[in-house]
Amino acid sequence: MDWSGGNRKALRIFLADRAESVGEQVRDWARSSNGWFSVEAFRSSHQLLRRFACERPDLVLLDLTMEGMDGLTALRALAPSGVPAVMLSEPTAEGARAAMEALIGGASDCLLKTRMRGHERIALAPREFTRRLSRAMVASDGTPPCGRGERQIWRTVEIDDRGQVVAGRPTADPFPRRFWVGLTFVPPRCLGRMVRSLAEAPERPLGGMLLETGLPPRFSRALAEAATRHWNRAVLEMRDGEVLRPGQWRVVPGSHLVRLSGGTRQSPRVALAPGRHPRENDGLVRQIELLLDASPDHVRLYLFEQPDPGSREALERLIAAGGTVLLQGRGASVLRFERREEAVHEGEGHACGSHRRVA
Repeated sequence: MDWSGGNRKALRIFLADRAESVGEQVRDWARSSNGWFSVEAFRSSHQLLRRFACERPDLVLLDLTMEGMDGLTALRALAPSGVPAVMLSEPTAEGARAAMEALIGGASDCLLKTRMRGHERIALAPREFTRRLSRAMVASDGTPPCGRGERQIWRTVEIDDRGQVVAGRPTADPFPRRFWVGLTFVPPRCLGRMVRSLAEAPERPLGGMLLETGLPPRFSRALAEAATRHWNRAVLEMRDGEVLRPGQWRVVPGSHLVRLSGGTRQSPRVALAPGRHPRENDGLVRQIELLLDASPDHVRLYLFEQPDPGSREALERLIAAGGTVLLQGRGASVLRFERREEAVHEGEGHACGSHRRVA
């Protein structure tokens, strides 16, 4: 869905939050959004669901800790409609656990709330708030989550003979028997897809897996707890300098990235690096750069949605160095990044795009 045009239709949002201050905050943002979105606020999930039965918004914001019917219960009631839902959570251990279950259950994103001068507020600037909502809508329109009963399809990302990054044929075994180190790079909106997809990973001792989400520390700990329950395998938070043993699965804590520094190929030592980036694509590019510092020919990078074209060059370098990139999901078959370089026509003095084959 494109909201950049001048004749676009305003995004309609239903908000259910027990705190009136949150409703006032979002209404203020709506009034100053130049018609980008409108909001109707409710004080309970029951009120929102009654209105939802008559009118369908474009997106729903749900507080996780409402009385009577909490946000997680409301999310399950709204799930059959396909309307994307973004959760609102407090930065507590209980809030992190509830948010994790909501994200695994199909929520498109989770926004943190804070308390200022005795009032609850969404802890984002208006521009970041609209960016997050836009991304939640695009993800819902473009890459619907795979159902629990669907066959999970993995495709190996390759460079074709025209120098384009593409998703090739489905791979026969995304979790091979030979030695490898796995790394996921998954935004919150794809957590449910990740949990369902990696549930099929067999119990093979040759593969250690690092789960990287960019979530705050409490949320990464909640992911480790939830993954342990869903997969029936021990999943812990990674410690800085810890050696990743074959068969171990670890969640990268907080907003960190990882560097494979020292140890052996079978048991690399993992160093944590600061990874807070304003855009997700920047984090993926930086993570690939850190992987390239080591010998990445045994690394398998698992992606759960089509990466941004801005990560094309980094993906090319990782593939050229022998690393394996796998893309999961129904949209994988259409991945194609156009490779362009600036060239100047003789006598014209202006740049244009041209394709170049990767050597």
